[in-house]
Amino acid sequence: MGNIVIVPIETISDSEYNTIVKRMYDTLKGLIVTNIATIQDASKVVVRPLVVGDPNHPDKIVDIGIAGASSGQIGWLIPAASITPNKLSEIFASGAACPDEKMILIFGFIDRTPNPDLKYIQVAKGKDIPISHDVEHIYRKGDINGGLFFDESGTPTYISYKPKDEISWKMVFETSADKEVQLLALIGEKLGETINKFIE
Repeated sequence: MGNIVIVPIETISDSEYNTIVKRMYDTLKGLIVTNIATIQDASKVVVRPLVVGDPNHPDKIVDIGIAGASSGQIGWLIPAASITPNKLSEIFASGAACPDEKMILIFGFIDRTPNPDLKYIQVAKGKDIPISHDVEHIYRKGDINGGLFFDESGTPTYISYKPKDEISWKMVFETSADKEVQLLALIGEKLGETINKFIE
């Protein structure tokens, strides 16, 4: 994997963004058929948004746990208790990994925090670190703060995780307060795992 560039999301048109999202859905379907032996038919693959929150959620609906998540939490709230100001803070729960028979694809992030102060992101995929750099350049005066991943040639790209791959996303914030940083993350699985049928 080459260097990943984070492009401010506000510089991308709605139509371009929608095209990128569709491409990511299709890409993840292809990755699953290629990498998971028990799923060989793309028509039997469901791609949906990744669900995060309380890793011990009683309804068993959370794919990946958020560090310090409150009991029953669903969603991309990063609790203040898990953040050390101006130091790398892990956003996922200890031992976070891609679930069996599934794959995860992440292609950017959106920061919905009032007065956002995210400065730096470091992404690890096992021992590899495909992203490790400042993100302050994406924060402009637009309504949406966030960025999409592109390669150096200007093509939208992503980070993918196979079953059992360890997932680590560390962020540096200026203050210790609750943050609403949502990764643009998809999870793919066999039809019937979570979603029993396609909506026509």
